[in-house]
Amino acid sequence: MVSQAYDRIADSYDEDWCGLYAESSRRAVAQIVAVLTDAADLHVADLAVGTGNTLDSLYHRLSLGTAAGFDVSTGMLGKAWEKLPRRAQLIHDSAANAGDYLTPASLDLVLCHFLLRYLEPQVVLPTAYALLKPGGHFSLVTTTQRSLMETYTGRFAKTEPLLGVRRQLAKGGNPLDHAQGMEMLERYGFEIVADHLYREVVTFRSFDDVRAWACESGWAVEIVDGRMSVRFAFLRVAFALAEIFMRPLYPVDATNEISIVLARKPC
Repeated sequence: MVSQAYDRIADSYDEDWCGLYAESSRRAVAQIVAVLTDAADLHVADLAVGTGNTLDSLYHRLSLGTAAGFDVSTGMLGKAWEKLPRRAQLIHDSAANAGDYLTPASLDLVLCHFLLRYLEPQVVLPTAYALLKPGGHFSLVTTTQRSLMETYTGRFAKTEPLLGVRRQLAKGGNPLDHAQGMEMLERYGFEIVADHLYREVVTFRSFDDVRAWACESGWAVEIVDGRMSVRFAFLRVAFALAEIFMRPLYPVDATNEISIVLARKPC
């Protein structure tokens, strides 16, 4: 289901409504570069490579040796290949199976950006830990469960069932908040090197903005697919009706909250 959803939005994903992906990636890359700028021939894996933006950025900022990128969406991998031809091994498989392709204790850096919604920490974190060399680094970027509270409280409390944002944020491994995310990493043996809570107020001025956020840039595409039969023709009708009935609720400001942490496997 998730792979099909992301196949559908691969062409629009980089439009990145409100620039939240780009900015959180920029901040994560800054953390990484600050620590690894003098390192050479780094071996890297991106457990949810998407369209390849973060890995491409690292190629321009650091000295990379080998790189592997995993994703379950062939559409997203196709976009990544356009940015990373011959520079990275792109693998159509779940990050849960990364150990089938990579040698244990062989990596200097593992990226795990916006993956915890889909894979539990007890799957992702031991996998990453096993793949890292002693002293290797782990970059985690994840939405918290406290994100976008204004979209499911107050005026939006009665319309929450349409997208089920709160329920979906609580699924998978999204931490409750930034502090819980760091505690989770430490519980799995990582040492925190740097951390940042990225909080950005976004404004939904109409249901068109909700559609752009939910469907076109991927923040909730799997929610929509899971709750509304997966048919885009049907979704267009549903959203047109929602626009009519929800128009009085807008505009609404919502605080997006993303935890960005760089951790290290002890030597």
